[in-house]
Amino acid sequence: FKGNEMSGIKCVFKETLEDETQTFNPKDILGYRFTNEGKFFVSKAINDSTTLFLEYLVDGRRDLFYYSDRGDHYLIEMADGSLEELKNTTIELIRGVDETKSLFERKEYVGVLKSNFADSPELNDSIRSSSLTHKSLIKHTTQYHKNVCPDEVCTSFSREVPKTNPECGQILSYRSTIQSNN
Repeated sequence: FKGNEMSGIKCVFKETLEDETQTFNPKDILGYRFTNEGKFFVSKAINDSTTLFLEYLVDGRRDLFYYSDRGDHYLIEMADGSLEELKNTTIELIRGVDETKSLFERKEYVGVLKSNFADSPELNDSIRSSSLTHKSLIKHTTQYHKNVCPDEVCTSFSREVPKTNPECGQILSYRSTIQSNN
């Protein structure tokens, strides 16, 4: 495994440090997992011609997946089992007589989430102000699951990396030497 992009294309495995490496493609195995990181990858067809290892973010009423390929891609599994990409395309707008240019985010993912989470309308306001990130999408997908089927288990395979708080300051050191003339 070498970076996010490679983890979607192949899995390079060694049972022990001394063993030969084995390389698996998405059509060879159903998935793989990094137990120390919590990351779990499953083999899924994203279209008729491409099968990738997708990072499994949430296993619940709606499953959420991620892969990186010259950009971040989030996919939600629809009720019929198909995958739909959550998109946020940016368009350039030119306004006024001075032709001022500005960028506008279309946030197509908001409509997709609201449609998929329609049986939990209390999420609508939160979805409208959401962002297309791991943290935000995992939060909304798990909350949806809790709202519509509170008695069923919802699993998030993503593990929060502990934040470090670097501190700067001075260190005072004192050394003492005692000499004896015996």
